[in-house]
Amino acid sequence: MNLRDDSSPAKLESKSTRNRIILGLIIILVVLGGLIIFYFMNKPSPPPAQILNLAEAVNFKVYYPSKLPGGYSYTDGSANIQSGFLYYKLHSGTKVISVTEQPIPASTVNLQNLPKYSSLSVPAGPAAIGLSVGNPSVVIVTGSTLVNMNSSKGVAKDTLVFLAKNIKSVQTQNSD
Repeated sequence: MNLRDDSSPAKLESKSTRNRIILGLIIILVVLGGLIIFYFMNKPSPPPAQILNLAEAVNFKVYYPSKLPGGYSYTDGSANIQSGFLYYKLHSGTKVISVTEQPIPASTVNLQNLPKYSSLSVPAGPAAIGLSVGNPSVVIVTGSTLVNMNSSKGVAKDTLVFLAKNIKSVQTQNSD
């Protein structure tokens, strides 16, 4: 004979309330976890120290993406200045994006004259996307800097568009 009867209305109501509280806590934890993951996935990535140091040495604003596409990172030691141009690379495995920056040339840069390029809307300034040596390439004309992004085989056009839309001026101690 079972002396314990868990089916009384008061005990059923108590179990139901407890189950709702547990379910509510689980939902809150899942939402908080999702928000934390979203924050870290969308957190701006600061420019590498090497880029910041070289930005101090040139007479034009230097640009670096505030966010990198998934899987991409700065190629350590790739940044350098040569003939007044700043160079650096981003990579994901064997996929490489080479970025070249220089002061705006004295002659006007007409992006519409680039063969097989089309206009691209980015916050940094007028831009165009097309192909260079058969791979996606982007050219951006900011107020002071001409930025070229050239890619290796296998880099998707969308990856360059993402970078172009996220490229921002690097803040240096010489910045106003």
